[in-house]
Amino acid sequence: MGHVEIMRFLIVIRLFDTITSAEIVRVQQEMGEQLQYMLGTGKVVANGTFVDARGGYFVVDVNEEEDFFDLLGTAILDNFHVETHPVVPFEKVVEMQRKLYRSRL
Repeated sequence: MGHVEIMRFLIVIRLFDTITSAEIVRVQQEMGEQLQYMLGTGKVVANGTFVDARGGYFVVDVNEEEDFFDLLGTAILDNFHVETHPVVPFEKVVEMQRKLYRSRL
């Protein structure tokens, strides 16, 4: 069996401006269910909400693109703007830069 590379991503979500106060109870209920599922997968390594905006973030470990759809589900994809950013620890960046520098010598 081959090695599966895990990639870490920052996912930022911001509630659509078009979500009205009449719809917020539905969205909160859907989000509660989705959050339970997400946290139960073991793929979410950090998460939180923004205190200055209607949104939040997740740091997730995934090994294939389909993981995003599974983790976010329709509760997030249908109600939030979603940004994803691959992230790498600074320690690993330094290591990668050293390897790149050595390969150029």
